[in-house]
Amino acid sequence: MQTACLYIRVSTDEQAQKGFSQRSQEERLLKYCLLCNIQVAETIFEDFSAKTFNRPQWTKLIAKWRNNKSGSPNMVLFTRWDRFSRNIADACLMIGKLQKLSVQPQAIEQMLDFTIPEHKIMLAVYLAAAEVENDHIALNISLGMHKAREEGRWPGRAPIGYSNRVTVMGDKYITPREPESIIIKRAFETIAANTFSTHYIYQQAVLQGLKCSRSHFWELIRNPVYCGRVLVPQFGKEKQHTVKGAHEKLISVALFEQAQNILNAKGRAKRPRAEVPDQIPLRGFLSCPICHKTLTGSASQGHTKRYFYYHCSGKCRFRARADFVNEKFQSLLGRLKAKDQYIGLYRKIVEDIHHEITLKNSADQTRISKSIETAIERTIKAKDLLYRGDIDFDDFTLIKESCSKRINDGCNELQECATLSAETNKNINEHVNLLSRINELYDSSDVLGKRQLLQLFLPEKITLDKEHFKLISTEAVHTIYSLKSIPNRSLVDKIDLEIPAEYINQYLKILQSARSSINS
Repeated sequence: MQTACLYIRVSTDEQAQKGFSQRSQEERLLKYCLLCNIQVAETIFEDFSAKTFNRPQWTKLIAKWRNNKSGSPNMVLFTRWDRFSRNIADACLMIGKLQKLSVQPQAIEQMLDFTIPEHKIMLAVYLAAAEVENDHIALNISLGMHKAREEGRWPGRAPIGYSNRVTVMGDKYITPREPESIIIKRAFETIAANTFSTHYIYQQAVLQGLKCSRSHFWELIRNPVYCGRVLVPQFGKEKQHTVKGAHEKLISVALFEQAQNILNAKGRAKRPRAEVPDQIPLRGFLSCPICHKTLTGSASQGHTKRYFYYHCSGKCRFRARADFVNEKFQSLLGRLKAKDQYIGLYRKIVEDIHHEITLKNSADQTRISKSIETAIERTIKAKDLLYRGDIDFDDFTLIKESCSKRINDGCNELQECATLSAETNKNINEHVNLLSRINELYDSSDVLGKRQLLQLFLPEKITLDKEHFKLISTEAVHTIYSLKSIPNRSLVDKIDLEIPAEYINQYLKILQSARSSINS
């Protein structure tokens, strides 16, 4: 009696789209073996693509037959040749390997006799038809992805900082995901500031919760998707280009371009080392009062502990205790009090931003709830189809798992929206009062946060004396805080915010009454 191994293969896509069922294949193979008096040695189930023979179960099967040729069956049976392979070259090589192991491959619905030379032509036709169908599918997918990119839609898995979403109508899109989106936005801002090395920025991003490799981070900060653009790769004679994306951007185009110039070393300037100890946050922002060079900072070992100093790297040997300088600068920040009219304007802007976030959260919650309801309805409909016999149990299981995943993801998204709403609705005064409590914000920040705050306040380095600071602020700081010192120069800030027109008019009236100007 002949023995056979039943090989049953189906990819997840085929089972979902075309209705191929492992159980259906098994029934047909068992009936064939029963009619032809063939003993079934074993049954192998494979859920993998047939593009290559690098399939887990098939690899184990071939390895077992090679190690135990006496225990191998006479043949391996499958329903059709496209269940065996969709690559004509690999299939011919594998057939040769099986014949060396004395195992004959055979498709019960496309029977071939390998002793008849003409049947090899039929084998080539069967395998070529499957490969051509696979190539057509791949071509259609490539055309679809290219078309989606041309329309500004992101195909495939969402990049870090975004998550995949599906509308009620079934349209796919990407939306920012917290907290990764905030971390990435902060990373671009730090790169554009040209103060820290890219490696240090990556380390800080990982500490804040970003999960990606160093090489992936380098690709991430080069990706224009974060500024609302979608990269369209070269396709045929069409050259690579970018188009405006349909998704929400995390940063402005100007900020992205500035960061790219820094990364390309076009705008890279000499900066202090990125790894700044917590005890000397002002390193690189101070200038020597004697030789006007940039002060560095380091520690000296005392009898009981280490003492940090800001000192000059030149021959003048100027130095000052870091704790004394830090305390003086903290005291200087404590004297900064914003004008009432600017506090009122800032409050309105914060309230407006909070209102927009609340509306967006409400819309997201409605959309997610409808998506969950659609998944539940689809599960109920699939159960009815199973009871009527319109689909088999394998197809029902696949649909149920897909819907369950969508429901679980939707519930997690609703929880995230609720958490974000709770954080947004915190006391607005807590945010507004920070404008007049810069010293507290500075004191509670880590060394990276402190240095980012310094970049907003200082267009140039502070001239340091042992007794006092000669503070040259930006024009914005000079105007808002009514500093007695005259601002050194105008600082043009590029802000990508949509502020209502009435706030702008009120803002201009304040400037006119103060007889001052500010670029922002």
